[in-house]
This record gives sequence, C-alpha cells and structure tokens, in this order.
Amino acid sequence: MDNQAELEPSASPVQMQSQQQPIEPVIDQQQQIEPVSLGKIIIGALVSAAAGAIVWALIAYYGDYELGILASGIGALVGITVAYLAKKNVEQQHQTIAVIFGLLGVIAGKYLSFYLIVKKAENELGQDLFGYVKFTDTFQAIDILWIVLAAAAAWSIPKKYAERQ
Repeated sequence: MDNQAELEPSASPVQMQSQQQPIEPVIDQQQQIEPVSLGKIIIGALVSAAAGAIVWALIAYYGDYELGILASGIGALVGITVAYLAKKNVEQQHQTIAVIFGLLGVIAGKYLSFYLIVKKAENELGQDLFGYVKFTDTFQAIDILWIVLAAAAAWSIPKKYAERQ
C-alpha cells in the first residue's frame, strides 16, 4: 500500500501547477531584440558615407559634371546602412547618426570632386590654382535643395526600413 500511495498524487493538478515554478512564455528568436552596438552603426555610417563621397567625386571627375542628385543618394545609402545595422531597433539617435554622416558624405564628395577637378586643371595649365579657386565658390543655391534632400533621406529611410521588416 505504501507503494500505491507514492504513485497517487496527494494534490489536485491545479494545486500541483501552482506549486511549480511559473511558466515563462516562449519567445521566438526572431522576436528577440538584441542590443545594437552604437559603434558598429557609426562605423557603418562612416564607411557608406565615404563610399558615396568617392563615387560622387569619381563621377564628377570623369564625367566633368557634378550630379546633385548623388547627394540624396549618399543620404539614402547612409540611411539604409544605419537601418540595416540597427535592425528593428531604429531610434532617433540612429536617425541622427544617419543624417550627420549623410551630410558629411555629401560635403566630402563635393570637396573631393572639387579637389580632383582643380588638380586636373592644374596639370593641364601647369600652374597652382588653389590660390585662385576656393571650395566655397563651388556652392550654388540648388545645392541647398540637394543637401536638404540628403538629410531627409538619411532621416526617414531608417525608420521606414525598420517598419518594413
């Protein structure tokens, strides 16, 4: 009889469940949100801004024409990079990083194209032009539009990208 008493539960199933530890919900690994390294996002934004700046400068140098729309392309590229690295954790600080590096990429692209074109002209003319031509001389009113569009792309794309995933 003692064996039978050990086999039969002395408490009801409801009482047994309340004595057990609480059941934790099962979370799918895709639903788990991992913390995102801010340094990783900054480095990614820097690399994409530099890549965009180089592409812009090379197009301006070899095409002998500056395409302002590439400024918004740089902003979009940086925004996509930040969104990809932040995954679904896009916050305002990530958007701010995207805007800052997007604008730095635009300025770097514009300066690099200015530098390459002036160096090309110096080689053709055989004289130093940096005393006569200034970087600020290359800015026009339309550049404000491209800079605003680059900032808007860099700001809005990370949030939209995160909402899509």
